[in-house]
Amino acid sequence: CEIHATFVETGAPESDRISRLNQVISAVFQALPTDAKRLKETLESLGASAGTNVPTDEVAKMLLDLNTKQAW
Repeated sequence: CEIHATFVETGAPESDRISRLNQVISAVFQALPTDAKRLKETLESLGASAGTNVPTDEVAKMLLDLNTKQAW
């Protein structure tokens, strides 16, 4: 995902990379559960590699709000 989103072809405009990044972000948000309980479970299943000092409930709420408003 990261390579696809951030790859820049020599001579290509920056807008190409931004467009790919937007596609990846949109796909990730669309794939997330829209139910708060399932989203929290999904986030918790990421384990220590996704550590943060923000409580999981708050991260889930923020992601649900962004998804509902299609702010991505």
